[in-house]
Amino acid sequence: MAYNNSPNLQNPTDGNPPINPPSEIPTQVVSNFTTDKTTGNTQYVMNDPNGQIIYTVGPDGNPVPNNPVLYTVAGDGNPVVPVIPYDNTIVTSVPPSPPRPKFHRKEVYIAIAALILFLGGIIMLAVAKPSYENCATKCMKQYLVTYTLRAIRNYGSCLHKCKHSYNAIKGTGIAFLVIGAVSLLPPPQTDDEVLDALLSEIEWLLSVVRPQKLLYLAIDGVAPRAKMNQQRSRRFLKAQEEHTWDTNCITPGTEFMTKLTERLKCWITKNLTENISWEKAIILSDASVPGEGEHKIMNFIKAQKMQAKDFIYSMDGDLILLSLAQDQKNIDILRQRQYFAPTQPKVLTVISIETLRQRLAKVPPCFSSNGAINDWVFLWCLSRNDYLPRLPSFEMEEISIDKLIAIWRRVCGKDYMTNNGTLNLTKFESFMTELAKEETRVRQCKEPVGAKMDDDIRPWEPGFKEHYYKEKFGKEWTLEFSREVVKAYVQGLCWLLEYNYKGVCSWRWFYPFHYAPLTSDFVNLVEIPEFNVDKPFKPFEQLMGVMPIASKKLLPQPLVNLMVDKGSKMANFYPEYENVKVDYNGVVLLPFIDEDDLTNEVTNVNDELNDTEKARNSEGNDIICFSIRHNLYDKLVQSEKYPVEIGTINTVIDISKATCVSLKMSNKVAELI
Repeated sequence: MAYNNSPNLQNPTDGNPPINPPSEIPTQVVSNFTTDKTTGNTQYVMNDPNGQIIYTVGPDGNPVPNNPVLYTVAGDGNPVVPVIPYDNTIVTSVPPSPPRPKFHRKEVYIAIAALILFLGGIIMLAVAKPSYENCATKCMKQYLVTYTLRAIRNYGSCLHKCKHSYNAIKGTGIAFLVIGAVSLLPPPQTDDEVLDALLSEIEWLLSVVRPQKLLYLAIDGVAPRAKMNQQRSRRFLKAQEEHTWDTNCITPGTEFMTKLTERLKCWITKNLTENISWEKAIILSDASVPGEGEHKIMNFIKAQKMQAKDFIYSMDGDLILLSLAQDQKNIDILRQRQYFAPTQPKVLTVISIETLRQRLAKVPPCFSSNGAINDWVFLWCLSRNDYLPRLPSFEMEEISIDKLIAIWRRVCGKDYMTNNGTLNLTKFESFMTELAKEETRVRQCKEPVGAKMDDDIRPWEPGFKEHYYKEKFGKEWTLEFSREVVKAYVQGLCWLLEYNYKGVCSWRWFYPFHYAPLTSDFVNLVEIPEFNVDKPFKPFEQLMGVMPIASKKLLPQPLVNLMVDKGSKMANFYPEYENVKVDYNGVVLLPFIDEDDLTNEVTNVNDELNDTEKARNSEGNDIICFSIRHNLYDKLVQSEKYPVEIGTINTVIDISKATCVSLKMSNKVAELI
């Protein structure tokens, strides 16, 4: 026999809760207390023909009248209400209502105080985190200790319960998510593990941000050729790591990226059709749409001229510089702290671009104007970027960003080196001259024993310049060759500026050397020729341009043949790892792929591809999805003013409740939402 005073076992007559059971219950039969020896359940008996019933047992073990009933609970957990005969009358042990206690003034004061506390709690809840967020955070801490398939599924189930248990407070504005790789510990084994982790990450981020108007999901598409060289080096090194799941599959054109797009479409449609609270529109820019994810987002924001508060989630630090460069103030950038230990909790860092601008205005030399901030962004890009090799000056610890700012202040004064994405070559040359002087001073002060340089490169010795060009470029230093290298590097800086401020000015341009020139060679700079307007590579062309031979299984077989067949023009561009030199700074000395050979060879095998592979090699458009309840349904789908192509989603979910439309960037979505 078990005792229970749970609220669901209260008196069905008046709702008074039962008292706690005594520590011991007598097992012997007394005059007015019996025990059923068959079931072991306590029975309460009537000892007064007028209906007075003894219901419970006092601390001394004797029955006490006029107290709430002490319920018994059977082995199945259900309450037992004994029914026993007395003088040929069926009587149950359900107690009568106890006499109503007197309501004194003290109780009135207590009730008023409780009401005040209750109202205060409501106000505090409105200010504090919403219950849904707390619930989601508990799910995360409980299940996402490690990214395993079981943990991810448990987290998804827990989060689903939170949605039905709490009403999440709507956010405001627009959220942009750059979808990239999730660090899984232990390393994943299958595509499904990674896709589940990505969707869980998105669910968690949306539980924090909760956009109301628009959610923009951006995936890296085909990158400009200037970025492809760096991507090729990274993927070459990644392929040497022993993992069951090849991370190089996170590249446009692979089968995995197609799976990712389909999973995202199903996830979007499921939420739009089943979750009535999803009143926002969702734009998906998948890997078939050319461009890096951060630049897709910034181009969209700039084209739509949005004024709402925007949240952008991205792990790429360049997004901060992009937001500053394009004078986007209504943006908060979310970044997740990276931990090497899998047990660390998730922590988001919020970077307000408006606050960052205000802080820069207070830091000497007061970057208050747009021109000064643009130069500050340029100095950061000059010190490190993903499109050009690093200048030797920045390998020295003494040449910091503070040192660059000090030189910039001396050289420029009230003028600027950049103007809305255009480089002032005169000011830039003066800046590089001063930087070269600082580099020489640092070299002279360096102790040869402690210098972190190649054994063959000794900057403190005479003939350093000749040594550098011979070692890094494989050529003797000449004025003509150094000017050729400098011209290409300056052209790269101009390309980078225009890319950050105006968009891609050339998809095919790239810096044709593995190393940067010396700072002292930036003299007699001439005007840089304009870039040629061209088109991006196709997905399979980029795959051939960035994939190492160790990851050939990710490519269609006709492309693999181009890699391995000795008679192919492409075979020499894919050496084995042991035949490639990697210097002490991690520079991979891979041969640069010839663009004409690349496009011609891939085009020649196009007929050997099946229909699925041809679809993976095609260029796509952004799609916008919304429910039939959204005002976009009438404005886009049923309006001749905005002619669009209705898209379909390959899913079992009823598509009649949601619509996906192929969207051209020229459509002013912000005016419609």
